[in-house]
Amino acid sequence: MSLPYLALVEALVTITSCTFLRCEATFATSYGGAILFLGTSLVVQDSHFEACTSSTSGGAINHGCYGQKFGSTTILNSRFVENESVLGGAVALLCDSTDRHLISSSYFSRNVAAFMPSTESGGIGGDLYLNYGLVDVQG
Repeated sequence: MSLPYLALVEALVTITSCTFLRCEATFATSYGGAILFLGTSLVVQDSHFEACTSSTSGGAINHGCYGQKFGSTTILNSRFVENESVLGGAVALLCDSTDRHLISSSYFSRNVAAFMPSTESGGIGGDLYLNYGLVDVQG
């Protein structure tokens, strides 16, 4: 069993120029292979996520901002390659309907949202899974 590389709660976090390789969150209900973030504002810039896996959601990043006053995720100039999870092979944003997110100048390739035959669920959002809120995706 392994847990996320970084687990951050109730914080304003900026991650810059980091590389996350082969991170795993494989416990039965693990979220975010590299980063599990339960807080208000997450900024990831100039970073690389490759071959990260999660058994539940967010192969590389899982941001759960339920119940926060405001939640946002900003991803700038970052790369997501060959990450895998059930919901959001690379990134899962599990937030409220008023939350806003930005993905800009980032690269996504060969990320996989795997279907789970045992629960007959998943397989949604190879690169990105968003359950509520708004995402602005820019070239």
